[in-house]
Amino acid sequence: MANTRSILILVAIVIALMVINVIASYQFLTAPHPGMNDFLTTWEGARSYWIDGLSPYSEQASRNIQTRIYGRPAIGDEFPNHFAYPFHLVLVLAPLVVFSYPWASAIWLVLMEAALIGALILWLDLMRWRVRPLMLLLLILFTLFFYPAARGLLLGQVSHAVFFLHILALWLLAYRRDAGAGMILAIATFKPQLSLLLIPLLLVWALRERRWRLIVSFAVGGVVILIMTLIAQPDWISGWLYQLQLYPSYTDIASPLNTIAITFGWGAWFELIGTVILAGGLLWAAYRLIIRQKRESFWWVIALTTVITHLILVRTATPHYVYFLLPILFTFHSLVRRDRRRGIWLILGLMLLLIILPWVHFAQTVDGSVESAAVYVPLPLVTLALLIVTRPWYEHDLKLRSPYGEDSHVTA
Repeated sequence: MANTRSILILVAIVIALMVINVIASYQFLTAPHPGMNDFLTTWEGARSYWIDGLSPYSEQASRNIQTRIYGRPAIGDEFPNHFAYPFHLVLVLAPLVVFSYPWASAIWLVLMEAALIGALILWLDLMRWRVRPLMLLLLILFTLFFYPAARGLLLGQVSHAVFFLHILALWLLAYRRDAGAGMILAIATFKPQLSLLLIPLLLVWALRERRWRLIVSFAVGGVVILIMTLIAQPDWISGWLYQLQLYPSYTDIASPLNTIAITFGWGAWFELIGTVILAGGLLWAAYRLIIRQKRESFWWVIALTTVITHLILVRTATPHYVYFLLPILFTFHSLVRRDRRRGIWLILGLMLLLIILPWVHFAQTVDGSVESAAVYVPLPLVTLALLIVTRPWYEHDLKLRSPYGEDSHVTA
């Protein structure tokens, strides 16, 4: 009874803090300085559907979006901001369309901050890292100000919501709540490129481990979402595919491998060979995990999958790099376990570097208000190198919470 009361008090405090944060965000940020154009695109697409009765993929919905951004339809080389998401994002955003945009963007900003903090807490639990209050505060600040996270907040990117849902699904898997995990993964497909490698990996793994509930619940969730969306907007799939065909015409930045190839004049062959090597490495890791059942490698393969996803995606964005927090925070935990005093100081130094350097790189390369393609390259490569170096730590040194219902393999 006392425990339930404590939980209720904690929930009430969290809700109160979020409400205060929303009001402050509205007063000092979203009302006087409207922005968050990525969120505006999705919100206006949803508003056009729910309020105006338009397909979010229609030309009029695009003009509505552009008018909110430019005060008129886009002209010339201006970014057209078409709604290019699966339709169930319109359902997810439905509660926010009843608010004015400044209030809706303030609410979304706070929700995405909560999503990042929630993902951090879930990952700390999966790592069995019991941090003290001061360290938790520092980790929260690092998570929020880490360049991909902070830029995603400024833009109102929905990728942060998908990131939280993926971590929540993995957390549920670790506690063998497979039905819930499958449903969450199905919902998280409203930005499908982020799930492009992760969901197939988890489904094949579940098939090998006979975790039928994960497979069935994901399938049922997907079918339910499809039926609901087709009832709400029968032609949404063709509209979505049409917008996807237009996307390359107004978005230049592709994968980091493509950026490297263009920068050094190496041509398409470099991107192709790099993609084959990275995909081959991921297949090898998946083979060890799933076929040879090297269960101790589960979390390393998950982290590797998220990194390689953003190295080889046809189109990516730096806010998507928020997934790199998984191997970075794992490395922080490893350093503390090895030498607590030195580890803490080393973590503080790394936090400052990882916050400051990407922002400095952005400031030195930005072209007007446009992020340079060069910013897309360092973090994925550094994180991939970090994963390669720390693979033995995942598999032998640390006791992560296992999705197999047993402790991960640990050696002295």
